Amino acid sequence: MFNLMRSKFGPAVVTLVIGFIAFVFIFFGVYSPKTGGMSAGGSAAVVGGEAITLAEFSRGYQQRMQFYEGLMKGKADPALLARLGLRKAVLDDLVRQKATTLEARRQGFTVSDEEVALRIKEMPYFKKDGKFDKATYEQLLQANGHTPGRFEATLRDDIVLQRMNGFLRSRMMVSEAELQREFQDNADQRQFEYVLVSVPTDAKKLADEVAAKAKVGGAALKTFLKSKKLEAHTAEKFSATAQYVPGVGNVPGLKADAFKEGSALAKEPKVYESNGFFVVAWGLKAHKADASEYPKSRDKLMGQVQARKERVFLEDWNKGVMARTRVSINEEIAKEPTAADEDDAPRGAPAAAGPEEI
Repeated sequence: MFNLMRSKFGPAVVTLVIGFIAFVFIFFGVYSPKTGGMSAGGSAAVVGGEAITLAEFSRGYQQRMQFYEGLMKGKADPALLARLGLRKAVLDDLVRQKATTLEARRQGFTVSDEEVALRIKEMPYFKKDGKFDKATYEQLLQANGHTPGRFEATLRDDIVLQRMNGFLRSRMMVSEAELQREFQDNADQRQFEYVLVSVPTDAKKLADEVAAKAKVGGAALKTFLKSKKLEAHTAEKFSATAQYVPGVGNVPGLKADAFKEGSALAKEPKVYESNGFFVVAWGLKAHKADASEYPKSRDKLMGQVQARKERVFLEDWNKGVMARTRVSINEEIAKEPTAADEDDAPRGAPAAAGPEEI
């Protein structure tokens, strides 16, 4: 799922949309052999009377950390992650996921024991010589801090969520009139060159240097980017109605500049900041669509309109669910580590703090 997001929207956008989509993906695969266990004692939150254990929070946090380490090529900056509020984001996502699961059960979405067993037997992690192996299953669960009962309950909830999300999405219909409007809205498009700078230190300074080299262009730019292990990209064409700039994300000011009359981006590079990332953009080009292109772009337009309607519907639906759900959280869990915390010891789950009701 992350690979799809990165290919469609780019790294920067993940920091902005992750809060909404994470309740789907955190347990989408349910199990990762790379994540370790943690004492299950205590709770990170209580949602609708059901606890989110510290072990669940630990696994969710490690999964998110792995994503950012991959995004930053193994150099995840702790200060940047703290500014993004990573711990709070993970806990918020787990709370939303739990609340949504409870609502799905209330709405009558269920999964049989047979379906859970079949899903488990199909998972490659638990196979030996191409077949499900019970001993391997139990050993891997134990190594990752799971019991079979808890793992199967989590898997059951995951299937329930997938089933309910599929039902909700099936209600999203797109008319021909909506497609025609989308085509007209997309008729005026923009495209530009860019470099994403997300190094741990002196990112702004490096972004300014990239902008200076981009102004010169040619071999000097290529040589400089190679020496700094950076890459220049060409953004996909996008319209003024697009929620994100493909490959870059929702970077403040960038889309507005791209559609501004006589935009300076057509003449010289400019540096933009978004949640600790820097984007250097230049070489703006305008593209006008022809009505004859509508049949060829119809499928893409259908995907855009459907995705937008799904997003709005699910956002509103989830707000309603959260408003009806009683939630208590352990405030200590959401606190980001300070420099002193990093020096003293790794922050696991606070032992003394209990859930604080909100």
